[in-house]
Amino acid sequence: QQVKGAPLSANQAVRHRIAELSSDLDLVRHYGYHAAWLHGQGLLDTRTASVLKLRATELAVAAAQACVQYHGARGYLENATAARLHRDALAGTIAGGPSELLRDLIFE
Repeated sequence: QQVKGAPLSANQAVRHRIAELSSDLDLVRHYGYHAAWLHGQGLLDTRTASVLKLRATELAVAAAQACVQYHGARGYLENATAARLHRDALAGTIAGGPSELLRDLIFE
């Protein structure tokens, strides 16, 4: 239960969700460094690149969705920054390889 006027961070569920997104970001960032190193060595394979893109774009969507949710009705308004970020994040799961295609590449 959110206390009126209290910051969002006063809510344990919000803190836990932000902590989860933050730890996922750390994992994606480190995997990105690994993929960049592999690329520099000429060893980056399709599967590694696909895993990175899939996880990074889906994390962006999850973070943007949480942002919209925590902003409530204001976050959903078309001109709201949170809504724009969510639309941009969704484009990442489509452009440059849809998530379904990436899952197929990872499976192979």
